[in-house]
Amino acid sequence: LTASARKKKTLANDVVAYKAATTSFMNWMHTLCQGGVFHREINALLQTIHDDKARGAEAIATPYQLHDYMSRWTWPKQVASGGHVFETGGFQASSSMVLSAAPVLSHFFRHVFPSGLYAVAVNSFLFCCLVIETVLAVGKGDVPIAEYSDRVLEYMPAHLDVYGDAWWVLKHHLTLHIALQAEAFGFLFSVFALE
Repeated sequence: LTASARKKKTLANDVVAYKAATTSFMNWMHTLCQGGVFHREINALLQTIHDDKARGAEAIATPYQLHDYMSRWTWPKQVASGGHVFETGGFQASSSMVLSAAPVLSHFFRHVFPSGLYAVAVNSFLFCCLVIETVLAVGKGDVPIAEYSDRVLEYMPAHLDVYGDAWWVLKHHLTLHIALQAEAFGFLFSVFALE
């Protein structure tokens, strides 16, 4: 496209606010990571904890506490740091940052967070982390695509058991299609260039 063509308003992008690159099931990074399923899952978990705190419970796993925990970790220079995903007081991250932060947050909720608290919500979050880990392993050819499908089918009911459809968006459904993409094309498209 020419520069002038890119500047023109389009019905899809400007009027309806539809961004094809961020909602296409072909783009697993946006479906799962940036503004996607993981983003909604961590925010749902933090909201659950915050709502309980508002009723007088002890303040645990606040965005500020998570920022402090995350900023203590060191990431290799060749990958995006997940250390600043809570810097603004909420969770904000590119796809690359989610891929870096997810294992550390999984560690936090498995080993640092008080065991048994918000167990159902934490379990849903940990299943979501497994989906991220598995899609990366599929992309490298380390595990079969069927394993990704299994992880998604474990995650979906766990999420719905905790939150119902309150945090559900189209991207949750599109996670099911990522397996179809891998089967149809023999690989997963990674679109780091869109970050």
